[in-house]
Amino acid sequence: MWQRIPNGRDDWRFSPPAGAGATTGILWAAGSVGHAASVPAWWAWPASAAVLVACAAAWRGRHLSRLSLTLRAGLWAAGTVWLWQALAVSPWRPGMLAALAIGTVAAVLAAPALSRADQRAETTAEALEEVKQRDRQGAEWEGYLRTAGISGATVRNIEPWEPVEIRGEQVIPGFTLDVDTGGATLDTVAGVTGRLAALAKLPAGAGVEVTPGVDQSRALLLVATVDTLSEDLAWKHGPESSINSDIELGQHRNGAPVLVNVRERTMLLCGPKGRGKSTTLHGITGRALEQNDHLLIGIDLSGGDFVRPWMAPWLAGETDRPAFDWVAGDVEEAILAATAALDIGRARKGMSASARQAADTMLTPLSPSFPRITIIMDEGEMAGGQDAGPRERELGRILLAIVKECRNSGVDVLFCSLRPVGTSLLGGTDLRAQTRVKLMTGCDDVAEAGYMFGTHRGLALADTAKPGRLWISVDGADPRPYVAPNMTPSIIREIAIRTDKWRPALDDASAAIAGPAYATRWERAGWLHETGTTTSAGGSVLLAPPPTPQPIGSGDGSDSGPGDLASAVADLDASIAALRADNAAAGSPPEPPADPDADVLAGIAAATTAATGDRRGLALALLYDAGPGGISAGPLQLRLARALAEAGDATAPTARQTVSAWLAAEHAAGRVWKRTGPKGIYVHGDWPRPSDAEDSDTGSGG
Repeated sequence: MWQRIPNGRDDWRFSPPAGAGATTGILWAAGSVGHAASVPAWWAWPASAAVLVACAAAWRGRHLSRLSLTLRAGLWAAGTVWLWQALAVSPWRPGMLAALAIGTVAAVLAAPALSRADQRAETTAEALEEVKQRDRQGAEWEGYLRTAGISGATVRNIEPWEPVEIRGEQVIPGFTLDVDTGGATLDTVAGVTGRLAALAKLPAGAGVEVTPGVDQSRALLLVATVDTLSEDLAWKHGPESSINSDIELGQHRNGAPVLVNVRERTMLLCGPKGRGKSTTLHGITGRALEQNDHLLIGIDLSGGDFVRPWMAPWLAGETDRPAFDWVAGDVEEAILAATAALDIGRARKGMSASARQAADTMLTPLSPSFPRITIIMDEGEMAGGQDAGPRERELGRILLAIVKECRNSGVDVLFCSLRPVGTSLLGGTDLRAQTRVKLMTGCDDVAEAGYMFGTHRGLALADTAKPGRLWISVDGADPRPYVAPNMTPSIIREIAIRTDKWRPALDDASAAIAGPAYATRWERAGWLHETGTTTSAGGSVLLAPPPTPQPIGSGDGSDSGPGDLASAVADLDASIAALRADNAAAGSPPEPPADPDADVLAGIAAATTAATGDRRGLALALLYDAGPGGISAGPLQLRLARALAEAGDATAPTARQTVSAWLAAEHAAGRVWKRTGPKGIYVHGDWPRPSDAEDSDTGSGG
């Protein structure tokens, strides 16, 4: 029940001059052959009549001008007479040839003008027919509206939608009606969309949506005559953008993109399992990563499966920065991350006061050097559901505080849950009231969707029956169905690598507010690695569960965990400050180090050596084994983890950040080479100096 688009094949008709010349040639050939074969002259009349019938059949449906019809009739009569004379006498006589030549020249010269006249006549006729068709269609829908209870409604205009591809064919999937509602409100019209679809006998999967018109007396009816939501949507990479730009979440049934600005909008995504909720969440994550001032924190209390594909390229050394700046696979780490985000959001209110005044805006100005922070929480019911424990509920309380307090500061939450009802959400209705972008995948109860959006208008279960189909409501508008792009691990990898070049880092002020929990976050992320895996009875690989992190600063004082790295660096800084103070008091100014980072790098080296024993030496040995081409921190960390696992070391693997710090310290000490380039490739100092090596502090590599 859709309008097909012409397939665009070549038009095999002759051009007007060529057609006139070809017709003359056929006429002369017929006369010559007929005369040579002694065909009776009276055969010219039935032959011409047959040609006239064929032409009439070819012209059927075309709107030719009166001048064109008159000339065609004259030429047909002249040609018939010439053929009759050619059969009766001879086509070779000078007079016959002259008559044929004059007719040919006249036809060739007149053909272009006649063709243009015909085109104008056809265009006019088509326009009139289109107007008549729209009038009939408009009158038809005015009748549907009156039957549905919208009396006095008038269709002002009808606009067809842009063509789309459906099952390999280009089709026009629907049209938009501009309706004067005759005094009925938009809510009243939206309440009868289901009945309008039934009256119009639209096919399954098609439907009617209502959006505001140019003023309150007008409404736009979006009528889909084919189920465009049945077609899967492919992911399309977007350009580098900003948090102030719209993100494209998918495609409406009329082919229009779903555009949302999330700078000031909290997002809520709900839906049962198996309906495409995670795929949608991956798509939103991809769009956020395309923004050069958007930093993500990932929380997944079900074991971290949501963040793993995004972190894989970084763990493999394919990117310099991870897609998620902080990941949490258990409630304790999630509380650390959420608390840090809340502290940052609260502190930014004072930090950004001068920037707001300079920009003359009430909103905190965000940029790649001062990015937006979004916590994406999958399986959110684990922090607010009826089975949530005390610590999970504490996490939920912190997340809800972020939603309520930190929007202006550029810190917010994207919350994902199975259901929008009961205790599945943080604070029940409180979170829905604070949410301005509501998304919901298909469900089996329209009442539950109505509870999510606060209205049943526009909700049809058939619209979202297929996975990856959702309703969306922005700023309280009636929900509209759309299809989200399909996401796969390969697409996620492409996005993570592609967006790495503009991915922002947390600003120094916010990092200082987050404190040691942020500085040592990767030391507690060993669960992201696939080391220490076991195999199930069915043969599938089972990743080790996330370890339960210890609170920062806890322990018995021994060097037993990576948290001591931050403590060692802090102690070293304090010692250096005290030494310099003593020197200043003694009257001798401190001697500045050759490298401003030398003290910190030395502290890192000392702390990591104490905390990890022979691991650093093993890493250097593996660096030597990598050869003169060198290796970056990510692959070296994986080789180190593999070597430790083969040696029977069951402790958590050394994080990539720690290995990177070792290499930086060794380079500063002049014991390894560092090659120029974005990937940070290091070469052991016992190998010859690479041609593209950077200079170290000592100027040598061995």
